[in-house]
Amino acid sequence: IKGEKPKPAAFELGVPYKGQTLTGDALQTQLDKWVRLGVIELSAGAQISQVARSAPWLDLSDRYFVLLGAGAAMGPFQLLLNHGANVIAVDLDRPEIWERLITAARNSCGSITFPLKEGTAQEKCSTAPGAVGADGKKSYGADSLYSKAGCNLFTQTPEIKNWVTTVHPGKQLVVGGYAFLPGDLFPRVSLAMDAIIAELVKQRKARARDSGANSGAIPCALPAPFSDTAHPARPRHRPPSPSCARRPT
Repeated sequence: IKGEKPKPAAFELGVPYKGQTLTGDALQTQLDKWVRLGVIELSAGAQISQVARSAPWLDLSDRYFVLLGAGAAMGPFQLLLNHGANVIAVDLDRPEIWERLITAARNSCGSITFPLKEGTAQEKCSTAPGAVGADGKKSYGADSLYSKAGCNLFTQTPEIKNWVTTVHPGKQLVVGGYAFLPGDLFPRVSLAMDAIIAELVKQRKARARDSGANSGAIPCALPAPFSDTAHPARPRHRPPSPSCARRPT
């Protein structure tokens, strides 16, 4: 499903913070503040700053990302869509999850590819819900489409592995595992994601992001969810400002 929002003339990195989206100089100023206060590491601030200053990097319309656990709250799903990426989404077969993901994709300039339950006609999912396709057949209604999407990383690991290795043939893939479950379920789902990622790296030469199985934490770099004035952990030495990081050539 392709998004209905037109691609902008230029993309800009925005970071949501306190009810607003920080961009440009405002983002650089806040990054400096976070680094000084120890809210984020110097390396995180410098890398975010570098990405924000590198306009060509921000257009992801020719990039393909496999997200295992696409609906995870700390995953990059919405950010990728905002920058026009093509997302191959894997998540549980729950209608409420797919209503959120598909709606977000339709309201973006990116695209979403997702697995359907066995027996579902793929061609009926390529048009807007309720529309009539080129074959004259009516597409699935929204509620029906949401209930037909998704899969289970625990019980369908081989099927998911086989499916993701065939989508968008010839395209370079970037794959990451973002599914999270509490307690002893987390290492189990991490093993499932690792098996799928290993196969994608082997068969498609995909670039992999660690699923976090070895670290016991979801892999991401985000500002801490507390106020930057509420007893932050200060660094022992004041680091240089990330805005002073060398710009890419």
